[in-house]
Amino acid sequence: MPFLKWFTLFCLSFALPHFSFALTDSTASQRFANPIIFGTEKIFFTKIKQSELPAPFDFLLTQPLMTLGLEKYYQRNSQIKVIHAQKNSKENTYSRTILMVMDNNKKRNNVAIAQAAKQTIVVEFAFITINFNALPHAVIEGVLHSKTPFGRLLTLHKIKTTTSNRVYFKLPCTAQLAALMNCKLNNPLYGRLNTLNHAENGQWLARVMEILPAMRCTKTICQPA
Repeated sequence: MPFLKWFTLFCLSFALPHFSFALTDSTASQRFANPIIFGTEKIFFTKIKQSELPAPFDFLLTQPLMTLGLEKYYQRNSQIKVIHAQKNSKENTYSRTILMVMDNNKKRNNVAIAQAAKQTIVVEFAFITINFNALPHAVIEGVLHSKTPFGRLLTLHKIKTTTSNRVYFKLPCTAQLAALMNCKLNNPLYGRLNTLNHAENGQWLARVMEILPAMRCTKTICQPA
């Protein structure tokens, strides 16, 4: 998928750090006059206040670890699908673009079976840069060789975290994003920028940009809202 590869490389190498600085440095509820151009699409990001987050994003985007919040909200286990990854050997960091997926059948709750049957739902689209300098070998191995979300790995290995540089934003669902997240065209998507830090020594663990789709769920399945 040419667009997706270009989109990923752009965000990991340029858009994410520059966008992060712009959002952090700006006032709340500000739309940026110059959009980020992805392929043939222009995407406008708007920084918003926490108080402007509608439900359920006012819960999901304020969780310390997004993985745990999403699993609690959807009452399903999650796995990640890595779209693109690259390692910076000089800095000893690892950047990747992922989709977090769940089984759309709540009762079955088996991502592997759901993937085979093409019955998964995407609950998050994220860009993350992970600081391997600050993590034990077991967590690094989990990042590189498992489908376990980063937040779940931190919890499993009892690594306590704090957060900093958190900023909330919204953007419209474009055709390209709809192809990834199955969101409804032009409907608002909400997200956050966030830095995870080690609670004991203050080292940064990960810098993350997370975008969530709007979903409407019954007792058994979920659909785009």
